[in-house]
Amino acid sequence: MSLLRSLLLGLAVAAVTYGGVVGITHLSGRGAAELSTGATQSVTPTLAPENGAKNSAKQNGTTLAQVVAPKLAQLSPTLAPTGTVTPSPRISPTPWPSTPTPTPSPTSTPTHHTASPTPWPTQTVTPSPTPTPSDIPTPSPEPTETPNQSPTPEPTDTPAPSRVVINEIAWMGTAADANDEWLELYNAGDSAVDLSGWTLQAEDGTPKIALSGTIGANGYYLLERTDDTVISDIAADQIYSGAMGNAGEVLVLRDSTGMERDRVSAWYAGNNTTKASMERIDALADGSDPSNWADHVGAAYGADADGNPINGTPGAKNSVQA
Repeated sequence: MSLLRSLLLGLAVAAVTYGGVVGITHLSGRGAAELSTGATQSVTPTLAPENGAKNSAKQNGTTLAQVVAPKLAQLSPTLAPTGTVTPSPRISPTPWPSTPTPTPSPTSTPTHHTASPTPWPTQTVTPSPTPTPSDIPTPSPEPTETPNQSPTPEPTDTPAPSRVVINEIAWMGTAADANDEWLELYNAGDSAVDLSGWTLQAEDGTPKIALSGTIGANGYYLLERTDDTVISDIAADQIYSGAMGNAGEVLVLRDSTGMERDRVSAWYAGNNTTKASMERIDALADGSDPSNWADHVGAAYGADADGNPINGTPGAKNSVQA
């Protein structure tokens, strides 16, 4: 088989070379012979012994096939050509087949079977027998200290809220002097009131009195202008300055917080001729109600700077009080 392969290879080379020889035979002269000789020398050593026959055949006009055929017949009768050998064209080398890309096998997804957990068996607890009361000793309770409780204060009577009002006004003065004006406050409540920080002021600014001292429960508080001789036989609780107009004033009483406690908006009563004072009828009624005021009537109370009787009730209950 090795010899046969060599012959086949030689035959292929000879066919290629023969193609060159045939082309050369058309040349003339010395150049053709040299080209022919050069072409035949390119044959592989396997066919070297045949070069002489090839040259002889070229000279005699025979073909390469006619020269090679008898040799092939001697080696193997099956390889002997039956006719004229036609040179085969050059065979292009067959490219190696590309390496096939392996197709990935489908990945099988394992199926997880979730097993339901087997519940633990529930243990039945057998209750312990409850001992009878006689078996359990009853502990004696420890004495606890009772905290000292403050004694509940006994209820006391809550006094009525203070009600300090403007109670009497002598805006016309006295028979001794028209400038001897005086005023009176009254506490209708059941407890004394500290008047510190309180004010009694006319809306026009005069008089403007900053009160002081204390007014007792159901008591009176006498204010005299300029000095304490306005009512010569009754001591004043406070001396003030500033004249009141005979045509009328708006007087406002305020406590220490500035809250208005009482108001008189005009001279609703009083007599400048007789010097009768303007007295309040009801301490709990509105001070700006004209019907809540009246002229003093009845006996005189007190004396002025000249000893004349005061036509009013300074520091005492009003003659018209209800």
